[in-house]
Amino acid sequence: MMAFDYYLLECAKKVTDAGTLCIEMLFRFADEAKRLD
Repeated sequence: MMAFDYYLLECAKKVTDAGTLCIEMLFRFADEAKRLD
């Protein structure tokens, strides 16, 4: 059971990292769009 918990934690960390990266990209994209207007 310990290994499964560890796997879930690692998976959650990866998902969080990916989500953070996605949000950063969206913010940058929005900033660029604002500048173009």
